Amino acid sequence: MGNKGIETNPGRPCPVCQERAQVNYILREKHWYCLQCDTEFDGDGVIYIYDDKGELVELITDKPKIWDQLKVGKTKRKLIFTTTA
Repeated sequence: MGNKGIETNPGRPCPVCQERAQVNYILREKHWYCLQCDTEFDGDGVIYIYDDKGELVELITDKPKIWDQLKVGKTKRKLIFTTTA
């Protein structure tokens, strides 16, 4: 029947591989997930990196002023914030 928490093919390109067809929207997280390159990202293009245990460890973006706006909970102190050029 399908997962009601995921919308398929919303049309947003992945910021890593630029794939559109294999990008799904995760309603619960309000993030997109690219099946092509295993990347999770949000509407601002922030890429979320997880470790082997599923813990959020790094956020990557090309917008340096976005960090204060992100809601990442208690893990914020342990995260690596990377800004690309």
